[in-house]
Amino acid sequence: MEEKYLEILTQTAERSKSNTHQIDEIKSDIKEIREESKALNQLATSVELIAKDMTVFKDDVSSFKSDVAEIKVAQSEMKDEIADVKNEAIRKKAGWFDSIGKFIITTAGTGILAFLLGNLFPNIFG
Repeated sequence: MEEKYLEILTQTAERSKSNTHQIDEIKSDIKEIREESKALNQLATSVELIAKDMTVFKDDVSSFKSDVAEIKVAQSEMKDEIADVKNEAIRKKAGWFDSIGKFIITTAGTGILAFLLGNLFPNIFG
C-alpha cells in the first residue's frame, strides 16, 4: 500500500511541476498580452489624435478655400474696374477724334456750301 501512496505522491509532484511550468508560461503570455494591449491602446489614442488633427486641418482648408474664393471675386472686380479705366481713356480719345472729325466735315461742308452759294447767287452773297 505504501507503494501506491508513493506512486500517487510522485504523480502529484510531477503534476505540480508541470502545472508550475504551465503557470509560468501563462504568466509570460499574460505579460505579453498586457504589453500588446498597452501598445494597441497607444495606437488607438494616436489614431484618435490624428483624426482630431485632420478635423482641424479640414476646417483650416475650408477656411482657406473660402478666403481664396473671396480673393478671386475681389480680383475679378478689380480686373473689371481696371478695364473700365482703360476703356474710359480710349472712349475719351475716340470721342475727341469723333468731335474733330465732325468739326472738319462740318467746316468742309460749310465751305463747299458757301462756295457753291457764292457762285450760284453772286448777287446775294457777293
